[in-house]
Amino acid sequence: MPRRDRRRPRRHRGGGHRHRHRACLRARQRTCSIGRSATRPTWAAHLHQGGPHDPTPSPGRSAGGPITSEEAAACHSIAPAYLRHRITANITEVGRGRLDLLYLHNPEHGAHGDRSRLLERITQAFTIFEEAAHQGDIAGYGIATWSGFTSGAFTVQDLVTAARRAAGSTRTHLRAIQLPVNLIELTPIAQALHGAGPVAEAAGAGLEVWASAPLSGGELIDLVTSDLAEFIRPGSSQVAATLAVVASTPGLTGALLSASTAAHWQEALNAFQRPAIQLPHLQDICRVLRA
Repeated sequence: MPRRDRRRPRRHRGGGHRHRHRACLRARQRTCSIGRSATRPTWAAHLHQGGPHDPTPSPGRSAGGPITSEEAAACHSIAPAYLRHRITANITEVGRGRLDLLYLHNPEHGAHGDRSRLLERITQAFTIFEEAAHQGDIAGYGIATWSGFTSGAFTVQDLVTAARRAAGSTRTHLRAIQLPVNLIELTPIAQALHGAGPVAEAAGAGLEVWASAPLSGGELIDLVTSDLAEFIRPGSSQVAATLAVVASTPGLTGALLSASTAAHWQEALNAFQRPAIQLPHLQDICRVLRA
């Protein structure tokens, strides 16, 4: 659904397609991003874990494979060699010469509380991405995280600093962050209402901010009552009211979601195209949900 003032739709996954005003089919689902602005089509990739086409690793890092057996067992790697491999693979998968936006997915996975080591690994990953940008393989990159901000693993400023170190300059190709924003993961919304938290910090740094799981994997469809929906936005369905809160979050670019039918997609799109909920009422909603 369409950002900043009207959020946008996007399809995402490894080698996925992101386009701000469109729905794209993957398997039997419609997986899109929704935002509030119209811009050119974008091709995005998530780099995180191995797949059926990844080289089979041997114990330790072998000369013929980009990941170790331990990384394969954990289904997660942000090792430089693996990132180079996945950039090439994703470009091949989408059939284009360049990815417009590339996400490093859940870099906090497996950090075991070693924050300094994690930030060093993120810097190493960003160095690969800056090289790829200069080579014309990607236009920009970002972080897609489930708990990186809430756990304190890193902050937006940490990411900006890492990108500058990787680029050797204040001019970087860091473009976006992605994190859960919904009526369960309410903290980013409440913080943004006061100009704080990762959403406000990223927007202030000029980054796009994308909400993942705006319906919490469909859980909120059953949790939000008709009375709550009426309180949030009179006359709206439970889904539309839930998405309206996400869409109204100050600083948010858009949201990523899946819809099983064109009608469901249109309902979601309409929720993002309507005027934002006014700030005082959004604050009241947060107070009610936190009570």
